[in-house]
Parts: sequence; structure tokens; C-alpha cells
Amino acid sequence: MELRRGTDYAIRAMAYAARQPAGAVLITDEIASQENIPQSFLRKILPRLASAGLIQTRRGTGGGITLARPPREINLYDIVVAMEGPIGLNRCLQHPGECPREATCVVHDALHQVQQTLIHQLRSTDLDSMVESGPVDRGTERTSS
Repeated sequence: MELRRGTDYAIRAMAYAARQPAGAVLITDEIASQENIPQSFLRKILPRLASAGLIQTRRGTGGGITLARPPREINLYDIVVAMEGPIGLNRCLQHPGECPREATCVVHDALHQVQQTLIHQLRSTDLDSMVESGPVDRGTERTSS
């Protein structure tokens, strides 16, 4: 299993935004340049993040994007689901009740546990803790509010 490139870019863009001062309006050129994300790709990613309520967009002069919530309230699960859709390691976990073997299948139980662990870890990793514990690169630092 591998996250799509767009999801990786979305996480990087959100982490970049989380490193900026609270309420900062960021222009897409800056994010693309600082995070090495192709502009065309970033333009496709941002509407999905906005639809998921993770960022707010502003058009026109002085426009750009801002985080819709504080970084501590946005986690990796939110971003992954916004970009990839619901997490389901196999068909019977994506569509409960469809498989007649669900109640007795050892594969189902094992993958269910793995999926729950993955979801828990993604939910436990918020942008604030991720950027605070990770390396700060390209000269950007987040200021606390």
C-alpha cells in the first residue's frame, strides 16, 4: 500500500502551512516553491483540502490559503481521507456486511486490527506535533500563538 503522490503533496503543503504564524495567508506559489510541489498539482489538491474543511481559500489581491483550524486540530487521518477517501485495507473492510465469511474469517480479523492501528496512528499524529518533532527545513519556523 502506498499513498498517492497527491496525498504526499497535500501532507507537505499542510505541514508547511502549520509551520507559519497562526492566521498567515499563504500564496500557492510560495507553498509550491518551498515544498517542491508542481503548481498544477497543488491547484488540484487545494480544492479537496478546502472541501474537507482543512483549509480556507481566499481569492483576489491578498488571497491565498489559511488553515481552517489550528494545527493541533488537524491530523494525518483528516488529510489522507480528504485525498484518498475512506481507509479500507480490503474489500470486506471497505464494505462491511458484504462478505458472508466476515464473522469467521481470520484474514478479516487480522486486517481489521491492522487497519484500526493505522487509523489510530494517523489520528494521533496532528500537524502541530508533526512539525514540532520533525526537522525544520528551508529556513521556515512556526511561531506559537
